[in-house]
Amino acid sequence: MNRVLFEAKGALHADRIARWLHSLPKPIGVMACSDVRGQQVLSACGQYGLTVPEEVAVVASGNDAMVCELGYPALSSVDTNTRELGMAAAAALERMIAGGFALLQITRYTVRTSVLCAVAHAPRRPHRTEGPQL
Repeated sequence: MNRVLFEAKGALHADRIARWLHSLPKPIGVMACSDVRGQQVLSACGQYGLTVPEEVAVVASGNDAMVCELGYPALSSVDTNTRELGMAAAAALERMIAGGFALLQITRYTVRTSVLCAVAHAPRRPHRTEGPQL
């Protein structure tokens, strides 16, 4: 399914997101799977009277500055560096194939990440900080 269509369907469920958020103890932190989904959570909070970040703090994944700055307040987001992670996975797969599909060894990869932090009092001016390595 097209990612845009998939994400757009989430916008149709703002009432379900809001009911879920209302059912949780406050304050609560939500880690959204994408910046678009994070904006949907922020939108549901705004439409249904939940205060951000006092009642619901939202952090997303993807680090798309344009999407993060669309709403109020601006969205904080983690760049998971999927390109580097994918390249490491492809290299591991290549080594596995070259070795004749020997036993798969569990390997730990370190990927550099960064965070787009939304400043609470200046939501349209996020700043970038280097995050911890995963």
